[in-house]
Amino acid sequence: MQLIYHAVREGHPVLFLSYDQSSAQCVRQMIAQVHGIDVRQQRRRNKTIASGSPRGWISSR
Repeated sequence: MQLIYHAVREGHPVLFLSYDQSSAQCVRQMIAQVHGIDVRQQRRRNKTIASGSPRGWISSR
């Protein structure tokens, strides 16, 4: 994931194929590595947003 992120950040086109992860899982993993947001925390936040509840949308950090 780090190699892919670096290539994309530098503006290079990237084709990434994975047999064991969906595209959403790959993006979540990249976010976790780059920004330090745990994948489980990302999933919890997505469920909150999908439910329409604004609670938890903005982090208090």
